[in-house]
Amino acid sequence: MLTRFHSIILSCLTVSLLIGSARAQSPAQAATTERAAHTLIPPLDDSSVDPSTRQGANSNAAHHQPGTVLARINADAGWATIGGAYHRNTELGGDLLLPVDNTHRYGLRFSSLDISNSGNHQRYFSTGIVLEMLMFQWFRMEIGTIGYIGRGVISGGNPFGLVSFLGYEKRLGRLHLSIGYDTKVIFAKSTIVINNLGIGLGVYL
Repeated sequence: MLTRFHSIILSCLTVSLLIGSARAQSPAQAATTERAAHTLIPPLDDSSVDPSTRQGANSNAAHHQPGTVLARINADAGWATIGGAYHRNTELGGDLLLPVDNTHRYGLRFSSLDISNSGNHQRYFSTGIVLEMLMFQWFRMEIGTIGYIGRGVISGGNPFGLVSFLGYEKRLGRLHLSIGYDTKVIFAKSTIVINNLGIGLGVYL
């Protein structure tokens, strides 16, 4: 059921990325559009503008222009299901994301996962790739493929998994806040299904 859920999110993200790419203009089309715009609307003569005023406006615009690379710290907590039994888990990590356009991002994720299993702890270091899509300027969908490196015999090797996130995000200048429902399916010796509440705090570089 959860793997089908991940597939649905991945399909939505893929279709959205393809639509965004189709809408984007090629360099040749952009140049043609720019030439047509200059023909219809000649550029304004700004020789009468005070250079100091122009320089001040440019510096203010550069100062208030937020960065585009998002560095984000994530913290998750919830329950992991292993063989029908429930175990507490926590995860702490970070993302480094680049924009595709105003509504899509992609990048790398690094994290440390700890599952409390009958008094023992299954610990994994994980790294992988995530894709994100923003809808309505606040609702985020995310899908990713993650590789897990087991730390200790009980962790059971180096499995891989799928991750997803559905939730709310808000941009406050250079800051980025998010909260939502995080799910993971880890294909270890016994499949691990994780359902967490996740929060994130990021900054645009």
